[in-house]
Amino acid sequence: MVLLVVRHSVFRVDVLWLAKLLSLLTLSTIAGIIIRSDSGSGTIRAFLTHLHGIMWQVWDEPEENPIRKCDIDPDKIRQDRSRIYVDKSTLVVFQKTLLCPYTDSVSAFRLIDLVDGFTNIQNLAVLDVGGGDGALSAQFLRMLVSAGSTVSEIAMIDPVDWSKEYVASLGAVGIAGDRIRYTQSGIEEYPIERQYDIVLACHSLYAPFDQYSDASIRKGLVNRVISMREEHGIAILSLASRVGRSYDFKQRALLHVYGDNILDVAGEDLTSLLTEYHNTKYERFDSWINLTEILKKYRAGDVRELESWLEYFLRVPVRGHVDRLKSLYALLQEYIVPVKALSENEIQSFSKFSCGRPLDDIVLPHKVRLFCVGPKRTSGEKPLGISNAHQ
Repeated sequence: MVLLVVRHSVFRVDVLWLAKLLSLLTLSTIAGIIIRSDSGSGTIRAFLTHLHGIMWQVWDEPEENPIRKCDIDPDKIRQDRSRIYVDKSTLVVFQKTLLCPYTDSVSAFRLIDLVDGFTNIQNLAVLDVGGGDGALSAQFLRMLVSAGSTVSEIAMIDPVDWSKEYVASLGAVGIAGDRIRYTQSGIEEYPIERQYDIVLACHSLYAPFDQYSDASIRKGLVNRVISMREEHGIAILSLASRVGRSYDFKQRALLHVYGDNILDVAGEDLTSLLTEYHNTKYERFDSWINLTEILKKYRAGDVRELESWLEYFLRVPVRGHVDRLKSLYALLQEYIVPVKALSENEIQSFSKFSCGRPLDDIVLPHKVRLFCVGPKRTSGEKPLGISNAHQ
């Protein structure tokens, strides 16, 4: 045992341990020289390569999720993603895991009260862009009706045929099917024949934005949606936020699959596209993706629902890719948490929106950014307090 004194600090050093360490480092360095000089037999070189690697890797910073050059044709990626967006079977699985229908609706009500000039809440005409199965729309319209509004007509457009599910969802909250007009179309092709009191575009702009990366085209799409509201009307738009655990998981997963940062548009991107609309309010709020049942089935040997969920959430082909599924499942474990491990405020919020789901449920924390674009012309009047009426 020797004592080392370094700037008045004393360190005890085991000489035998130090000698072993120096010997190993020397051997590893020699191994590196032999490897680079192409000396030695194949077996010896393999051993020395292994020795050199395990000795020196502890001194290098690990390169977590290195970004390799994407060797997949961008057009092929776009085609795959376009197909997944309209795959109803994956959509059904994905939508069952969401609490967004509840959290988005409450947020929308808060923001409606903050914009100026929206006072007409009777005989509302609603345009629902990408309304899907109607779960979110039904919650939002139920709150409107509970606050004293009446809904006279709804136009729903979606590239996937959800007509039966949509009518059933809205029928459950008292809106008859004869007030609903469904058109199977994307927002790009939908003709602007009239305007509406409320335009909903909740989580429905990912697909068209995926097809057009040019900022001016995206801005045109957003303007097209918002222009469909009446002078006195409002437009409500929402997208996933580019913060939080779910987005971080998506980023790492896509780096793993493609080796490049290929991501969906996020709520933050809308901020720059809405700058000309001064009567606009927005907020970011917590939501959760409940994966309890899907993970339970996967661990029991049924991989189908996890394949479908991952495929839609990431917009990446997963079904039939066994190794990809396993690696994505392993990565997902780093981000999911039981509800009881959340903060006290998050637990209370989850319990409020999840209809009494147990705190042992496994969730992927998720954040959403929602915008409410107010009337084009305002009278200075305040809204009628519909969110307070709902409370």
